[in-house]
Amino acid sequence: MKSVTPPWLCLIVGTISLLPGGGSQSAFSQTKEAATGGAGSGVAGLKPHIVLAASFDNGVDADYASGDGRLYHASTAARLDKQPGLPVSGLVKHLPSGGRAGGMLAFTKKMKPVVFFEGGPNIAHSPSDWQGTVSFWLRLNPEKDLEPGYCDPLQLVGQAWDNGHMFAEFSKDHTPRRFRFAIRPVKQLWNPENLKWEESPEKPRLMAESEAPPFRSDRWTHVVMTFTGVNVKGKEAEGALYLDGKEVGRFRREQLFDWDASRSALTLGVSYVGGLDELLVLNRALTSAEVVSLHQSPHSVAEFARK
Repeated sequence: MKSVTPPWLCLIVGTISLLPGGGSQSAFSQTKEAATGGAGSGVAGLKPHIVLAASFDNGVDADYASGDGRLYHASTAARLDKQPGLPVSGLVKHLPSGGRAGGMLAFTKKMKPVVFFEGGPNIAHSPSDWQGTVSFWLRLNPEKDLEPGYCDPLQLVGQAWDNGHMFAEFSKDHTPRRFRFAIRPVKQLWNPENLKWEESPEKPRLMAESEAPPFRSDRWTHVVMTFTGVNVKGKEAEGALYLDGKEVGRFRREQLFDWDASRSALTLGVSYVGGLDELLVLNRALTSAEVVSLHQSPHSVAEFARK
């Protein structure tokens, strides 16, 4: 089947061609040139806490990783046949320009193969009192670009979905499409009656949601998800979602996972159509002020992840 170039990708290519000299300079790098001070002055204290940083400026692999920094793909979500790099289908591409600072990932069509980094140390997984932050940028018009059904631009998963997981999600049945950060523990803890996700009375305790998120095809939107207290029996964990530096909401619930960490992963672009860039994972939850500093930083994650 011939793939149709999505409107958001045409817009990115057109914007690049209009830049002076026909180069790949982005608005992000123009801001960077105008900025003063050292690299990431507002986020310099985060360096010791970075466990994964992927700018996608010079390829698909991570610029820094606590574990295996290669990006992989597999034919299904089970990830049993993983191979380095992107699927040969071309449904997801690495573009050398058009991102916030340079390169980016472009998911052009809903697809069955999955793209992922290995988990474990790359997500600072802990079987007790796990906390962290995941930051990334998206570029899309959800109403025009996404295909029917749920869409998860990013997931933190173990060996199986019912063993507990976290995800960023566009809803499937709302207009406009809602955007969420959710943490769901082992299935028997939150859904013993096997209810559908939208019907679960537990939803308010499992997710933060924006009913009118600010995503657009002509600019990048910053997503930050923080979490604390996962895998602490008898105590509530907390999750928080931020969009463009502003807190959307928080949620609290006991969150127990049953993971084989060696089979965990950070998956990208599940059923997603749009741009994805500047992925960053830290081993602690950022404060609201730190999220603002990260959002306002004119530097690529590759720069302030250098150690």
